Amino acid sequence: MCNDIGAWECGFVTALSRRWPEPEAACRAWYRSGDGFALGTMQTVQVAGGLRAVDMVAQHGIRTAAGLRTAAGVQRGDRSAPSATAPCSSA
Repeated sequence: MCNDIGAWECGFVTALSRRWPEPEAACRAWYRSGDGFALGTMQTVQVAGGLRAVDMVAQHGIRTAAGLRTAAGVQRGDRSAPSATAPCSSA
């Protein structure tokens, strides 16, 4: 699952990337290309044998301590996105 600013954050996608790096690489390339990258769009990525992963642009921005981070910048004080309880760790 991607967000509309092209960030590959924490949680499920981190575990997915550890097992199969292809979905993250494909999502980042898709974002850079701008080719149809918008909320609600999806692409499938071959990961192993007959197994595929689906990248879906399913989130608008990222909620940070400073506000909602979007492609247009940070909207200070915007509380429309859920806040994270703890930052991602790379451990």
